[in-house]
Amino acid sequence: MTVLFMIAAACYPVAGAHITGRDLAAAAPAFSQIAPDADLGHAPLPGARRFFEPGELLRIARDHALDLPAAAPVCFERPMAPLTADMVEASIRKLPAMAGAKIDVVAISAFPAPKGEVVFPLEGLVQPASGDVALWNGYVNYDGGRFTVWARVRLTVRARRVLAAADLRPGHVVQANDVRVEEVEGFPFRETAPDSLDAVVGRTVRRVISAGKVVMTPAIGEPNDVEAGDTVRVEVHSGAALLRLDAKAESAGRAGDTISLRNTDGGRSFRARVDGKDRAVLEAR
Repeated sequence: MTVLFMIAAACYPVAGAHITGRDLAAAAPAFSQIAPDADLGHAPLPGARRFFEPGELLRIARDHALDLPAAAPVCFERPMAPLTADMVEASIRKLPAMAGAKIDVVAISAFPAPKGEVVFPLEGLVQPASGDVALWNGYVNYDGGRFTVWARVRLTVRARRVLAAADLRPGHVVQANDVRVEEVEGFPFRETAPDSLDAVVGRTVRRVISAGKVVMTPAIGEPNDVEAGDTVRVEVHSGAALLRLDAKAESAGRAGDTISLRNTDGGRSFRARVDGKDRAVLEAR
């Protein structure tokens, strides 16, 4: 049987990872006798096109016992469409960490994306240096892979946070009157932030916390066993001999840290290992 046909120059949509007999028949009815699920090759990547040239089409016809004297090229492409703010917001709201968050999509990647599940994972959120607008890297999970997308999003959440009541300097041990608890609205922190005074009072400040700013967990730590200026009881071990002396700490540290001290008698500096509250040990050679 001889069949003649003409194929339009337009590209035909293909949704799956492979071009099937069904896809080819929709583009060129002369191939309608091919099994609908016949695998004719990989679908193009999103944004690209795949052409079936006349020679390839005639080979496909022969392989499926079709008698075609000629064939015009056929083009396939994946359906693409721009992302929308609603799609981005819906994806973000699936994250438990964003429960109750205010989400305002400011900008979206302009290149059209394939059809599929829009995903904005929490690890794709880039912490802004300041403010509440952040870059969020995501992807569209389509049949065959992931297509990268991005959005700029204004994010704010309301939560209990501990705020500094005054400027807090490194080395300062936080007192009850140094901090207060308030409900604040701001960017959802990737670093953890305490929500009670008990988690902060008595801790040592590790980096400057300005008055009115949220106290972040990395900015505080357990208090030092020795502070600079403390009088430290030092045990000096030399073989079986043991000597105890008092020294003035020139640096701070916790148990296990090596700090600098100065002998209160001779004024000589030396280094020893902190062994507890205002205690240190020196192994003499």
